[in-house]
Amino acid sequence: MIQIGDFVRVKPNVEDPDFKGLSLGNWVGIVNDFAEDEDDKTPLIGLEWDVNTLKQMPKTHILECIDKGWDYFSIYLRAKDVEVVAARNTLAELMAMQEKLYKTHGVGDKEWASERWLGKGEQGLRIRQVLWGIEAGHWENECKSWLHYLREELVFPFTAKVADHYVGVSFTKGAMVVVTGFLLNEENGGYNYGLLVHINKDGTPFCFPLSDLEVTDQSSPKFQLVNDYVTWVLSRR
Repeated sequence: MIQIGDFVRVKPNVEDPDFKGLSLGNWVGIVNDFAEDEDDKTPLIGLEWDVNTLKQMPKTHILECIDKGWDYFSIYLRAKDVEVVAARNTLAELMAMQEKLYKTHGVGDKEWASERWLGKGEQGLRIRQVLWGIEAGHWENECKSWLHYLREELVFPFTAKVADHYVGVSFTKGAMVVVTGFLLNEENGGYNYGLLVHINKDGTPFCFPLSDLEVTDQSSPKFQLVNDYVTWVLSRR
């Protein structure tokens, strides 16, 4: 059974559904979504073309997609028209290739959250990997992806300060706190404020938005992890 993250190859004689005559046979992509045709309910698979396919993609096709405002990085195809194959690239390699094409040609409609960070340098590449496979505009899904990522990477406890962009009245900007772990957002009002964390200030526990904190040790890997997340949140305000 095909799963998210699988590499799939398009079977021979399959044409692009939007460009008559363009054969997609042997093109390879990474599965990022499942859907169904609105008309006949045929199962569809969403995928992003892999590095090798993007390298070989006709320039005329790229320019036609851009002219129509379409995304040439990805496509939806009928599930029966693809088959699982071995992985050929890492996600980081794919992101780098997309970045290169974006700088050369631009991109059409940015329907995926990760594509909004094209052209944003090394930090943009890191954020894109967190948001890969999520449709643009889905705040809660993007937050959940950040939570999954940071739970794997961020080690508690750590010292932080209340950020300069904090607009609340409960704390003074620059106040020092100790961050001890994540809260369950579903039990604390959802994701309206992004990810919530447990903090301790002068021996008193509080809950606080992670986006309003800054790791004090800028040489620590934690600084970059939290700063990437904060940058993403601030871009959505």
